[in-house]
Amino acid sequence: MNLNALRVFYTVVEAGGVTKAAEKLSLTQPAITAQIRNLENEIDVKLFFQKGRTLELTLEGKELFSYSKRLFKTEQEMEEHLNDLKMGNVGTLRIVATHYPSVTVALNWLGKFKKLYPNVKTEMIRRNSKSALKEILNGTVDVGIIAGEWGEEGIEKMELIQDRLIFICPCNHPLAGNIVKLNELMRESFVYREKGSSTRVRLISLCEERGMSAPPMAMEIEGMLEGVVAVKQGIGVMLAPELAVEAILQEQDYGRIFVEDLSEMDRTIYLCKRANEPLQSNSKHFADIVFSSIEIGVK
Repeated sequence: MNLNALRVFYTVVEAGGVTKAAEKLSLTQPAITAQIRNLENEIDVKLFFQKGRTLELTLEGKELFSYSKRLFKTEQEMEEHLNDLKMGNVGTLRIVATHYPSVTVALNWLGKFKKLYPNVKTEMIRRNSKSALKEILNGTVDVGIIAGEWGEEGIEKMELIQDRLIFICPCNHPLAGNIVKLNELMRESFVYREKGSSTRVRLISLCEERGMSAPPMAMEIEGMLEGVVAVKQGIGVMLAPELAVEAILQEQDYGRIFVEDLSEMDRTIYLCKRANEPLQSNSKHFADIVFSSIEIGVK
């Protein structure tokens, strides 16, 4: 069926006659009449009959108008939805974040995003660094907010903010508040993050660089916040991101251990995406919010 002719037929009925339809479609009345006649010939159905000086729809014409009305409404909705998708006003934004960013900066940025794009569904999952990179590469998420220093083929990373790693302990730990040498600290029992965590990798690589054994493992636990709670319960010392624990260090339950022969262990938080792929509209809007927040000093 010729859709152009069907649209002409629909417009004639909707507008209430050939004259108004011709004005609406910027066609001549003979052109309108010819399109209707061609459509009738194509489907072998009479669509109108003359009643006095007006055209009336036949039963078949009424049925065709009902179907065409639904068709063109769907077409309009489809065009509007595709345009909203292109503009990033609808759809789904899928994010993966490592443990520290997921409970701090990522939620802040997502809150700003939702205020500007309330009709976009947002999903965030929390993973350690290794697993987060896999989620990005597999295409199960659009972008990632990942802390730590690492290299992964197929990932493009954009620097966001700087953090540093520090050693925390229970408040009643003998080394709480003290300055010690690294080899002395590494004799203490540690709360280890799960395998794949960037802080665990950093701790082990630090020991390897200094030619010393990794500290004894008091517990292995998944999640940065869960590890901090384990420290509070007196289970062991932990290497943790300063920005994540600076507030709790004001509490009486925690202490910090300083290392005299160790420079500050800075690490970067990155916005990550698949390399050689442009950001989709939703992801681009989110990235714009992230970078504008950093520029004005709001993390």
